[in-house]
Amino acid sequence: MMRRNVLYTCLIILFFATPFVYDYIDSRGGYKASDKAEIEFWQYWSGPEKKPLEKLVNQFNEEDYDFRVKLRTISLPRKKILMSITAGMPPDLVHLDGDMVNDFALRNALQAMDFEGLTLEKEDFLESYLKMLEISGKQYAVPLMPTAEAMHINSSLLNKFKLEEPETLEDIIKISDEIIAQADFKQFGFLPTWPIWTGRMSVYLFHGAWAKPLDDSSYEITANLPENIRAWNWLLDNFISKIPQDELQAFIEGKISYQSPDNPFYSGKVAIESNGIWEHGFVKKFASQYEIKVKAFPDIDGVTENPPTELTVDALAIPRGARHYRETMEFISWLLSKENISYLAKEQNKFPPLKLSEEEEKDFVENHKHPYVDVFMDIAKSKNAYYFPHLSFSKEYKREIKKAFDYVLRLEKSPEEALNDLQFKMLVVQGRF
Repeated sequence: MMRRNVLYTCLIILFFATPFVYDYIDSRGGYKASDKAEIEFWQYWSGPEKKPLEKLVNQFNEEDYDFRVKLRTISLPRKKILMSITAGMPPDLVHLDGDMVNDFALRNALQAMDFEGLTLEKEDFLESYLKMLEISGKQYAVPLMPTAEAMHINSSLLNKFKLEEPETLEDIIKISDEIIAQADFKQFGFLPTWPIWTGRMSVYLFHGAWAKPLDDSSYEITANLPENIRAWNWLLDNFISKIPQDELQAFIEGKISYQSPDNPFYSGKVAIESNGIWEHGFVKKFASQYEIKVKAFPDIDGVTENPPTELTVDALAIPRGARHYRETMEFISWLLSKENISYLAKEQNKFPPLKLSEEEEKDFVENHKHPYVDVFMDIAKSKNAYYFPHLSFSKEYKREIKKAFDYVLRLEKSPEEALNDLQFKMLVVQGRF
């Protein structure tokens, strides 16, 4: 009797537990033995950026391949991806930003990518974006979505003050002087505190650099280059020193949310800013009442060819320990085909990381929703397009650049003092002292 009751109890438990077991297996990506193999792809885009990627993955899964792709959206990508690699259970493919690629590669967390596994050649990519994902002579990721910094101009605000669009850095100074004179510091032509990376970006206008390569695997820290000091002195003399400290500090300490109507550019408090291609979407959402134009930033010499800019990129990488290298490379080749990556770029209001023929580029621009996508595509090819150096402490370096620039903004240090101190601090971090 006892045995019969135990048997019945086990059968009842099995009956009710079976659906939950199937749900668990499905949530983990499990499939029956007869189903296709699967690669797991972790990404962190959301909303309008995520939807076209989902559509492409679904399209791939409907085509005749011997494996499937499971797309998983994650938050806190740096932490979760590193934890999965450490635990020996990484996904097969990950979406990373450029800084993460550098960090992960130097931690031995990524597999070097063999181009023989791709249908694409190195020559198919825009050179700078591919190069910025090469660490110590090895390719640890390929570009997925690139961007570049450009000058965004609130033409509505300039028209209000009867001012022309700037063509030179001197024009930006004149615009700033005129607006603060007329608006009594309630509106500004150019604000050195906004966006928060202005201090870092500004050195490129003077052909400066934060580090220079010594060889394939090491860099010379160059925080206090004369060009860098000159750039920060330009900001100090022409903008910072002309704005009352209480007005300037309000922007530094105001904890203004970038993606909100409080953003000084969206609210019409600032006429000119440096920003990436993504800004168009936010402007449409938060500042649709203004006419915003985009053009390349001029450099200090006023030369219009090869304008200065800072490049950033979203990338695809394969974690160390991933189990399906061949399938993953095959999917990357499919995703980065001109047709598919151009679709993704159009839907995300960006541009592809591949070289396009003149006819392909013309067609891409004509069918794109961003009215200035061609400006960004041209800037991305500039010989004066810079990217942040491959250092194991890149994120810390960027934080320290901002801290150093804050000293200048608060008039607590001169540009030379702030950059000399930054140079010494980064050499200590690098182990040179």
